[in-house]
Amino acid sequence: MLKATVNNIGRVLVGIGREKLEKSKELGALLQGIIKSALEKDIEGSGVSLAKNLPAIVSIYGTKVFISELFKIIEKLMSAKNPCANLARAIFASCFHEIVKQFGFNLAIEKLRDPFFSLLTDSSVQVIDAILTHIEITLQVFFSQQKQEICASFISDYFSKLPQVHQKIISKSWRTEAKFLEKLDFVLLYLTPERFSTSLMPIFKATLSSSPRECKLKVCNLLSQILSGFCQNPIRIEVHSLAKHLAKSASYQNRISYLEFVCSVMKRMSKHYIRDNFLTSALALGEDKVIGVQWKFCEVSIKVKKFLLPEDFKNHDRVALILEKIYKTTKSQSLKEKAESVLKKLEAKNGHKNGEKDKDEELLMRREREIQRREMMQMEDCKRGETNTRGKQSNKDLLAKKGNSRTRKATHLVSSVTTTTTTPILIGMRKPSTGPVMRRQESDKFGLDWAKPLPRPPQKVNKRGDLAKSKI
Repeated sequence: MLKATVNNIGRVLVGIGREKLEKSKELGALLQGIIKSALEKDIEGSGVSLAKNLPAIVSIYGTKVFISELFKIIEKLMSAKNPCANLARAIFASCFHEIVKQFGFNLAIEKLRDPFFSLLTDSSVQVIDAILTHIEITLQVFFSQQKQEICASFISDYFSKLPQVHQKIISKSWRTEAKFLEKLDFVLLYLTPERFSTSLMPIFKATLSSSPRECKLKVCNLLSQILSGFCQNPIRIEVHSLAKHLAKSASYQNRISYLEFVCSVMKRMSKHYIRDNFLTSALALGEDKVIGVQWKFCEVSIKVKKFLLPEDFKNHDRVALILEKIYKTTKSQSLKEKAESVLKKLEAKNGHKNGEKDKDEELLMRREREIQRREMMQMEDCKRGETNTRGKQSNKDLLAKKGNSRTRKATHLVSSVTTTTTTPILIGMRKPSTGPVMRRQESDKFGLDWAKPLPRPPQKVNKRGDLAKSKI
């Protein structure tokens, strides 16, 4: 009965709620007594069930009540040595980030600092793997107030514990090691030259010497991030020395990891920086005797050629010569096909670039021809304007004479209308285009106002939509 209640204590507390527990103190005391009796009697499986329900217990009772009366649960979990102790600690480590969030910075630093480091350096890999899954959330709480001395001391302690954690993982589980290296991204924000040399460099060297390829890839990505994020000379000098060690290493896997490191650096650094520091050793690895290194160089060669500057004519030719040499000298059929496919891709890219250059030259020639044609047209227009100036002046004189004759006729008509008022004027008569507007003293019997212009006849439209010429 006691085992079943302890196993479902979290559901019971959530069902009751925090308000009811505060009102009825007897019920809260009863549940606390059940938890304490389970801890004292050390019932089999009680640690696992309590660890599973710890976030619910903290959220319902609150941090003050939990620290004063129920903090013994965490102490019991950390000091247990029964067969289920590792499983209980692993479950507690998997939900540790939720408890830290509820505690806050001050209480977490005071009460949960020692349990955190003991879980991080536990002898069981299962516990370390569980604490690493959500470690960035716990570190956000612990690193939230960097100005305080307690937070600074916690950060330095955390960096000092990292090599110890890596030594416990490295020979037991490569998946946990890969997760550990992934979670180091969050720590790079708080990196200093001393912490890099004392904490991270031993981890990187140990990983590159004896870890599998997946872990080495993680280290290469971390090193490229450090190069791009830190301009401090001591850190960069150590990274360069480690990269040179990889390029000249006796292990062919380290030489392959150097090429992968160069590829990751290409995503973050400039062409000049890569040419000055990493390009010569990367091209030298193309002439390596191991087939695995040659294969990796064939994969990387296209990216390397993209990052070559247009001034580096020798290196452009050197990449193609190395690939041709691999194609001719290798005995592996798969490597031969790989080198052939890469050479075809490079030739296709070069041909495409040459085709683009030809198209640009044709466009320039067309533009020049168009400019010359327009200049010739402007010259011809200028010559025509000079020859037609006299003709234009004579046309102006003729138009002026015609205008004078029209004005004389219009004045003659107006004088005739004003003198003979009894003679009727035709309704369809057009008004003259020039001269004064004709008015009548009295309106006609039909009600026509002679001051207004006559309406225009309707314009006919063809089937095409063009206006037809109206016949008057």
